[in-house]
Amino acid sequence: MMNIKEANEDIKMIASRNNTAIFIVGDLFNDKVKNHFHYDYQKFIDEVSRINGRDMTEELIENDFLHPLPYGEYEIDFGYDKDTAGQTIHRNNFSIISSLDDNIYILYHEAGHLLQKECNLFDDNELNRKYGQSLNSKEIFEYKRFLEEQHSESFAYAAMMLRSENAFELAKSAIKAWKRGVKKSSSAFTTVSDSYTGNNNVAFYATFPVMIQTIKECLKIKHQGRTKQFFLTDGRLDDKKLAFLCQNIVYETAYSPQRFNSFFVEKLKDKTNKINYIYKKEKMKFLNHLAFFIPNNKGWDRVKQMQQKLFETNKKKIENLFGISYENFISSRNTFKLLSQMEHLTPFYKNKIILNASNAEETKLALDAGADVNAKDNFGNTALMNADTLEKAKLLIDAG
Repeated sequence: MMNIKEANEDIKMIASRNNTAIFIVGDLFNDKVKNHFHYDYQKFIDEVSRINGRDMTEELIENDFLHPLPYGEYEIDFGYDKDTAGQTIHRNNFSIISSLDDNIYILYHEAGHLLQKECNLFDDNELNRKYGQSLNSKEIFEYKRFLEEQHSESFAYAAMMLRSENAFELAKSAIKAWKRGVKKSSSAFTTVSDSYTGNNNVAFYATFPVMIQTIKECLKIKHQGRTKQFFLTDGRLDDKKLAFLCQNIVYETAYSPQRFNSFFVEKLKDKTNKINYIYKKEKMKFLNHLAFFIPNNKGWDRVKQMQQKLFETNKKKIENLFGISYENFISSRNTFKLLSQMEHLTPFYKNKIILNASNAEETKLALDAGADVNAKDNFGNTALMNADTLEKAKLLIDAG
C-alpha cells in the first residue's frame, strides 16, 4: 500500500517551508481541560509558537484562533462548519492547517493550498488577463477560489497516485478521484448553491473534468516510467513540479466562469437546454451517474429519453449481431463466455465488450477473448478510465 509515513513527510516538508502548523483536531482532545470541547489549548499554542520561533498567544487571540475564557483558559476555534473535513487558514505571517482526522487525502489537499500561495499559482494578473474582459473583480475573485479548490483536489489525488507502490493502489486512488469528481459535479449541477461565501459550497468542488484529466496524466506518467521525475533524490515528492502540472490541468479542463456562476442561480433540472450542454460536454456516462445521484422528477425526463434512446440502439445492435432476442441475450448467465467463444466476433465488438463489462468476471472473460485493454470508446476513454471497481481496474492494469 501507499507509504503513509513518506506521504506525511511530503506534507511536513511543504508545511515547514510555509511556516505552517498542522493539527489533527482529535489529537488535541484532553478531558482534563475545562473548556467546552476539551481541546488542549496549551499544546496548540506551543506548536504554533515553536514553528514561528516566538510566543504566539496574543497573535492567535487577535486572529480568532483562541478565545479567552473567564477562568484563565482558552477555547480553540478552527472555524469549522458542519461540512468541513479540513481547512487551511492564512494569516499575514503564519498559516494553520487543521483536519478532523489524519486522512492523507485531506492533508495533501490542504498542502495544495499552501503551494498555491508559495508558488503564486493562479496569479491575479494572469487571471485578469484571461478573464478581465468578461468578469468583474468580484467574479474573478470567486472564480480564483474555485480554481484553487480544483487545484487542491487535483494535487491531492495526483500525489496519491504517483505515490502508489503497485497497480492495486494506483487503481484505488484513481477510482476514488473519479468517484469524487462525479459526486461533487452532480451535486453542483442539480442544486442551487446558497451563496459565494460558504467555504465548502459544493460548487467549488465540481471537479469532474479536472479529475478525469488528472487521472489520465498520472496514468500516462506511470505508464511511461516517468514517476521518478516527480520525486526528489531523498524520496520526497517534488511538490512544486506537481503543483505546476496540476495548475495546467485546472486551466485546461476546469468549468468555465460562466458555468461556475450558473451553479449559484439555476438548477440543471429546471433548464432542459442545459441537459443538452452536459450531454455534449460530459458524455453519456456522466449523465448516467447524474441520474443515479438524483431522485426521479420531471426535470429528468430528457435524461431518461436520452438513456432510453441509447438503450434501444444498443439493443438492436445486439439482436442483429447474434440473431437472438435481447431478452434471451441478457438472461444467459454465461453471456460473456458465449461471446468469447464466437469465432465470428470481430475485434471491434470484443473491444466494445471490455469497455462495457459490468463486473470483474466479465472483464476477465473479455480479456481472455482477446479484447484490447487499450481500446478507447467514442470519447477517448479506455476500459480502465471507465472502471468502477478495484477488481476491474486491477485486472486491466495487470493486462497492460
